[in-house]
Amino acid sequence: MKDWRAIETAPKDGTRILLGRFVLGDEYDNRVAVDYWHFSADHGFHGWGKFNERFWPPTHWTPLPERPALSPSCGNESMGDKP
Repeated sequence: MKDWRAIETAPKDGTRILLGRFVLGDEYDNRVAVDYWHFSADHGFHGWGKFNERFWPPTHWTPLPERPALSPSCGNESMGDKP
C-alpha cells in the first residue's frame, strides 16, 4: 500500500482503519492491525485497542480498502454435508 499516513492524522471517531507500526531496523516491531480509536466511556480507556501507546504505539494508518463484491461462488454458500 502506498497511502500510509502519519498517525497524528488518523480519525478518532470510531472509524475502523488499518494501523501500522513501522520501525527502521527492527523487523520484529513492524506490525499491522485493523483497529479503531476506543473511548474511555465505552472501554475504560482511550486509545488504539491493539497497540500499546506507551511501549509500541502505531506510527502510520491507512483507510481500509473497499470490500469485494460477494457472490455465491465466493464461498458464501453453506458447506452442507461436504467433508
